[in-house]
Amino acid sequence: MNTRTPLRTLYGLVAWLHVIVGAGLAIQGPALPHIRATFGLSLFGVSWLFPAMSLGHLLGVLGSGVPSITHRRRLMTVFGTAMLTSGFAVLGGAPQWAVALAGGLVLGLGFGCLDVVLNAAVGDGIPEPRRKARVLNVLHTFFSVGTLLGPLLWAWGLEYDATWRQAFLLGALLLAPSLLAALTAWYPAAPPPRAARPPAWRLLLADASLRWLALMMLLYVGVEFGIAAWLTTYMIELHGATPAAGARATAAFWAALLVGRLAAAGLTGRWSVRRVLLTSMSGAVGAMVVAITTTSSGVAIAAFAFAGFCIGGIFPTLVAVAQARLPLHSGPTTALMMGSASVGLLVLPLLMGVVGELWGVGATMIGAAVTAGAMLATGFRALAPSSAGGGRRYSR
Repeated sequence: MNTRTPLRTLYGLVAWLHVIVGAGLAIQGPALPHIRATFGLSLFGVSWLFPAMSLGHLLGVLGSGVPSITHRRRLMTVFGTAMLTSGFAVLGGAPQWAVALAGGLVLGLGFGCLDVVLNAAVGDGIPEPRRKARVLNVLHTFFSVGTLLGPLLWAWGLEYDATWRQAFLLGALLLAPSLLAALTAWYPAAPPPRAARPPAWRLLLADASLRWLALMMLLYVGVEFGIAAWLTTYMIELHGATPAAGARATAAFWAALLVGRLAAAGLTGRWSVRRVLLTSMSGAVGAMVVAITTTSSGVAIAAFAFAGFCIGGIFPTLVAVAQARLPLHSGPTTALMMGSASVGLLVLPLLMGVVGELWGVGATMIGAAVTAGAMLATGFRALAPSSAGGGRRYSR
């Protein structure tokens, strides 16, 4: 059977969902000062939005059941899309901060469910590891498109007195038609077992490389969302930027991340995955050091943008590497990586909010830089050629 045509339908659904989710997540950083003003919150108080969403994401990952057959994947995709749409609507219409946090939780629940099901379905449709990495990079590029459009549209909307509530309600409206696409898309099933094998969870726990890759994913999310969440506030408070200028700085970060994701998609066909990841992380660490030490707002914006470029391809490439380690368990492996991302988003941005409350928003970016350094150190261990006997696959 030629699966390319039905896979295009699935790819289109994944791309559209990534655009809207990316825009919704990216708007949160530039909108934080306005959300704080609406509900009268401190830096620490408003930072609870990120743990609420990440807790929902984690519950979505754990509750998705890592379905391996087509009809269950369709059912979970419809459920995840419905939760995602509802989360945007509740967040946008919340009369109180507790309701807004509940909306963030529901939004994250839908996103977590979709993360596991759709990444596993795409991965099962592409058995060759390098092509899998390229396709996942390209599809996740649409998330970057959304993260670029969100802050730019937000900065434009501020000129016409648009509110953060209107932004999230618009996201719900744009997501609603995706329910039909989720119902009609074709979902590749997981490969059937060739013989009796241990339970997936036992294989995951026994693979040291997967544990290190999961830690890399946790740290990566801290770097990406640590920068994105606090960059607008950082530019306003430390460099005297206006809210619109701060939003444009965040848009520059996401734009560079988009370009970096496209570059990584091309490089994975020429370089080893190990070389792509270690080079990317090294560049990000250097850029973060420049960004937090300069007194020039222009240099800071450029350095943060270059950090975004460097980390652009890390998320989808890590997913592809993990799936390739246990190709017959792509669902549980994807759940492990997405669960690690959820934990990272649950813990690290909140810790940065605590740091910002105690020592100022400048310290939050120092925390992001330290996290980037820890990710690089973890990468050398996770991608070592001798790691669990599997690193050689990615070192050539």
